[in-house]
Amino acid sequence: GQLPGPLLDHVLRQSFGLEGHVQHPLGGEVDQNVRITGDDGMRYFVRVTRAEPDSADVLWQNSLLQHLASTVPDLPVPRLVATREGKCLAAVVHEGRTHVVRVMSWLEGRVLADLDDHSAALLRQLGEAAGRLSLGLSSVEPPVGLEPHEWDMRRAAQIVEASLHAVQDADRQKSVRTIMGWYDDLLPAWDRLPRSVVHQDLNDANVLADADEDGVLRISGIVDLGDSLYSVRAAEVAIAAGYAMVRKADPLAAAAEVVAGFHSVLPLTAEELAAVYPLAAARLCMNAVTWTRRVAESDTPYGRTRMQHTWPAIAQVAEVCPDVAEAMFRVACGLPPTREQRGLEEVLAEAARDGAPYAPAPQLLDLRPASDLYDEVDWHDARAVRASIDDVLDGR
Repeated sequence: GQLPGPLLDHVLRQSFGLEGHVQHPLGGEVDQNVRITGDDGMRYFVRVTRAEPDSADVLWQNSLLQHLASTVPDLPVPRLVATREGKCLAAVVHEGRTHVVRVMSWLEGRVLADLDDHSAALLRQLGEAAGRLSLGLSSVEPPVGLEPHEWDMRRAAQIVEASLHAVQDADRQKSVRTIMGWYDDLLPAWDRLPRSVVHQDLNDANVLADADEDGVLRISGIVDLGDSLYSVRAAEVAIAAGYAMVRKADPLAAAAEVVAGFHSVLPLTAEELAAVYPLAAARLCMNAVTWTRRVAESDTPYGRTRMQHTWPAIAQVAEVCPDVAEAMFRVACGLPPTREQRGLEEVLAEAARDGAPYAPAPQLLDLRPASDLYDEVDWHDARAVRASIDDVLDGR
């Protein structure tokens, strides 16, 4: 169903005035994506979508790109290149089907998925970019007439359940059910979470990083607004944080950098901070089970690539209690402790003032998943976790 190279070249020349460009096919889940390079070295990104020119999805995506170009011009997102007639797209019929061709500016850099390492500074920049993107989209009116899709966080439970049968590994199924239990616990607070139009797909294949003049990697691009929709605002930072946890020795620390970066640009409410980790974990489950089913139905290298690192991350993430993640996110954002944390501090302070011989000195605890503190503790057993903390406070 893709456009053959000669036909695409004809459309680019006739409609956009782009001559003599070499085509470089790129990957993609649905659309035909191509990088073109001219003799002068100029590059453009070309997206071919099987749709009518007045398709709600196409018009929606174009309107978002135009909106971002005017509201946050310094945000590194693609800019639409106009046709000779000043339109945002060109239509062509091939084998009886209409295709829409759009040309956009090319953003330099490598996708985060192709980088061996993500520094804390880069992850914080990712959060900042997500915050700026969210601010830019906050003034967009909710879309009308868009069809739901398989990456909609509002439908996470339904999407995961529909594909979980394809997961044969019992441990993987257990991890997914644990995480989706957290998602279910979040649902009563769903209506209280702030809402906005969100990119909704800030995964590690949609964010670019490039070296600056000093050789330091910095976020250089955010691409593919194809899954954008109206949802809870926390989904934006949650998805970015979720994919940031993939391929990390300490997933929670990586996610905390992203959350802190987002919060520095667009402050999160207390309920949003509590929701980020369950949403991030649920998104990883959506990725893993969906691609497991798709690979089982029709094996593709692209599908295996999209999930090969996700399952190990899910195994790690499922072992971290959401309450611990929330506490770490609050610390990373420089926020005061929760009521429960304050209560513990007050008990310790009062005991110290009274000079009680049994009062332990306050200690700084390493609550990261990599900490030795919880090596022998079942994270699903709240009493065991509390007992472990008590042991440390008692000096045992």
